[in-house]
Amino acid sequence: MKLSKFELYKPALSMESPFVTSLRRVDELTPVLIKAETDKGKTGWGEAPVSPQVTGETPDSSLSVLSQLIPNLLGRDPRDREKIHAGMEEFIKGNSASKAGIDIAVHDILGKVWSVPLWKLFGGFRSSRITTDFTVSLDEPEPMGKRAAELVAEGFAELKVKLGGKLDRDIQRFENIEKATATETDFRIDANQGWTRTEASRFVKATENSSIQFLEQPLDGKDIEGMERLREASPYPIMADESVNGLKDALEVIRRGAADYINIKLSKTGGFFPASKLAALAEANHVSCMIGGMSSTGVLATAAAHFAAGVKNVRFRDLDMGTSITENVIEAGGSHLDGNHRVISGGNGLGIKEMNEEILGTPVKTYEL
Repeated sequence: MKLSKFELYKPALSMESPFVTSLRRVDELTPVLIKAETDKGKTGWGEAPVSPQVTGETPDSSLSVLSQLIPNLLGRDPRDREKIHAGMEEFIKGNSASKAGIDIAVHDILGKVWSVPLWKLFGGFRSSRITTDFTVSLDEPEPMGKRAAELVAEGFAELKVKLGGKLDRDIQRFENIEKATATETDFRIDANQGWTRTEASRFVKATENSSIQFLEQPLDGKDIEGMERLREASPYPIMADESVNGLKDALEVIRRGAADYINIKLSKTGGFFPASKLAALAEANHVSCMIGGMSSTGVLATAAAHFAAGVKNVRFRDLDMGTSITENVIEAGGSHLDGNHRVISGGNGLGIKEMNEEILGTPVKTYEL
């Protein structure tokens, strides 16, 4: 069996409302979607959710990198995952989202070849219906409180709250959210590297009696020492996100005792194969993980859901990706939100039965043997 064809798509997708963090504002989504085929007629889909502020990639740079990677993959056996990743790493460093798109498409193929849903392939620890939080985008205090109340009314018991602006305003934002929601709501505070060490300490002191599950990446991703000190002083666990892009980063964070948890994003690690290694490393060191993602379509959301459903050490799930996009690139299958659950459709691989060709448009590039 050989990889015989790749098609790349770059749809421009509008959003119902902007997605805002301390790192960036997303008003329109332009992902790179990858369709891979084998000489035996099996197909797979993947997504490269580009984010210049996180992985350093743009849609055009991703297409450029893929144009160099894919010719070296044509003719390869998709079952040779280690060889595929080693080849990509040897050819070009970084560009993890582009590599993740290839990896996800290859795994989608393998699930179909082996007649198994990917979440079963990854371990089958949970089920095809898993709980998730929902993210409250960075905004003014009043609309953030209103949005949080709406989500709690919809059944979400865990909210991820984006902060990382001016600290006094951040404290006001969180206070508004607490007042607007029930006391049984658990909050996951994500500053996206937006605070200094002093600001993070001040936030902890100002909120010490709150129902906060953890603080996610409060400091600059490279400030491992600061993360270590904050963890020692904080009543809340600390989660590393931008501090961990791969195994070397994870090992340093674990050795330094800089985080209680690690957020695994397929687009940061380079796909399922390296993400599995990272999850195993974390588990061996008694560090639980979360699966999350960046602004993306239902393709990546479905991929992340499969990983979360299959892997035991993925304790937390942040799987609301794609919910603010007005157009769904998946026509049938994949996954969807049902209340505070992400539900994976039946079927092998990712379980995507049909893509919306009208929204996808024509391939911007095709590669064949």
